[in-house]
Amino acid sequence: MKLGLQGYTIFIASGDSGVYPRDDCSRLSVGFPASSPYVTAAGSTYYDPSSKQEIVVDFSGGGFSQAFSRPFYQEELVSAYVANLKNTEGSPDPSLYNAKGRAVPDVSALGTNF
Repeated sequence: MKLGLQGYTIFIASGDSGVYPRDDCSRLSVGFPASSPYVTAAGSTYYDPSSKQEIVVDFSGGGFSQAFSRPFYQEELVSAYVANLKNTEGSPDPSLYNAKGRAVPDVSALGTNF
């Protein structure tokens, strides 16, 4: 937080374990420090030439923080994402994640197969 007040931006990899069970294995969470509200978490993607799309890398971290609430600037897009997620086949049960938590990553970029 103090570095941010001095004008610095800190980038952190979103992690290499995706979203995973924490503590008692009853809730899904994302890694720290990527979930901290004082950093910018960067995820990894790759370019799929057959579909001509940028796709998330399956080992890149992402999900919702159990410890930090969602910041105001994520509210509109993340709320829409969560609403759609609940209606998507194969998505995790909503009781397993904190739908009001800080969403990670903040940004993503090509990180493999280039």
